Amino acid sequence: MNKERIAATEMVLEYRPNATSKWLSSIYYYQTKDYIGVTDVPTLPSLIQANNKDSKLTRGVDVEYEKKWSTSTRLKASYAWQYATEENGGWLVNSPKHLAKINFAHGLLNDHLHLGVEVQHVGKRLTEANDELGSYTLTNLTLHTKTLLKNTTLSASVKNLFNKNYSVPAPSFYRPDSFEQNQQSFWLQLMYDFK
Repeated sequence: MNKERIAATEMVLEYRPNATSKWLSSIYYYQTKDYIGVTDVPTLPSLIQANNKDSKLTRGVDVEYEKKWSTSTRLKASYAWQYATEENGGWLVNSPKHLAKINFAHGLLNDHLHLGVEVQHVGKRLTEANDELGSYTLTNLTLHTKTLLKNTTLSASVKNLFNKNYSVPAPSFYRPDSFEQNQQSFWLQLMYDFK
């Protein structure tokens, strides 16, 4: 098996209209040769093996915006379009063309409590069986504080706030070829800093 090699060409642009905001954009083109993939062993279906596959091409553009109003209030948004293909020009498995994310954070109660909202969008994707999985948008909500207990950070999160149903492609050696993901879930985290 040969080493996987990637040739990358990228142009990055950055613009700062003032001290509190920033635009960042890039255009890129990646070529992967001797791509290492995993397939079933034909004579032993229960086993898998890694081997070199055809070249892959990825081209795309992304744009990111960041704004800070204070140390505790900020907005960050990004969008990316990419098109990843096999050597024969076919759309690459598990490679969404559209990705977007928005993060907003704000301090409450004189910054004793911090609120964070994140919205993520993932476009349509292909599975190994050439089925198309639909796009989805998830919203996550987090509250955290560092002032409730000394040297302690306490946070509570709701993942998938609006309880969206969605699936992601499974690896080539799994059946079925997609996994349904968790719906709404709650997380509680406590971190102590031993100072």
